[in-house]
Amino acid sequence: MFISTGVSLLGAQGNGLPNVVTTGLQLWWDAGIAASYPGIGTTMTDLSGNGNDGTLQNNIVYTSSFGGGLYMASGEDEVDIIGNFLNSTKNWTICVFGDYAGNNFDRIWGGIMNGDSGDLGVGSNTSNQVKIIGSGGAQGYWNDVPSGSFAPGVNSMYSYQCDNRNPFLRSFWRNDVEYPVVNATASATNQIEAVEGFSWGGYDQPPGTNAVTGTSFAALVYNTNLVQADIDQNYNAYKTRLGLP
Repeated sequence: MFISTGVSLLGAQGNGLPNVVTTGLQLWWDAGIAASYPGIGTTMTDLSGNGNDGTLQNNIVYTSSFGGGLYMASGEDEVDIIGNFLNSTKNWTICVFGDYAGNNFDRIWGGIMNGDSGDLGVGSNTSNQVKIIGSGGAQGYWNDVPSGSFAPGVNSMYSYQCDNRNPFLRSFWRNDVEYPVVNATASATNQIEAVEGFSWGGYDQPPGTNAVTGTSFAALVYNTNLVQADIDQNYNAYKTRLGLP
């Protein structure tokens, strides 16, 4: 019988895989690692060892650029997993690596939180700003992140986390630089909900129109909060491959 420890079975140091943080790691997809995605098919295998495999939807195109990525150009282009794979955790962190175009409210990723949605997307393509919604539709609240928190057309790591120990605490990083999250108090009752599912790309709310365009390389989901040293480690793990600044 397999018992999930929350620690990557494949992601240990010394096996040739990126040296990402493994404590609390529940899902790790990487389109540039054959063990996760061989370049064909619709299955994205979870490298964390927890069996949280994703499904490629619609017409995602594999590209060999920067070691391997998935080009998304439609609202139905996404990789997703449905199910409460974080077991109702209230603390979570999501890191994604990609190169995305900037149109207002385009979604980079979305999580299903107790039946509702929480999205991270482009808040403004003129000021290069990220917005985060704590819970879907009229029930939720937008969290604003300052100008410069989004980088259109540039390979970047975007990391965001929610901390139930302090329900007003939100943390966001582009690459290894942290940006303050405002309006966090407004979303306190919504965004502490558990991440039950995860979709990378696609519509913000089907049949919406706010779909990101660009190339996705890797995604990591944790059932804990990362500290700056962890963010630095994940950033450095992919810095050379993706040419991060």
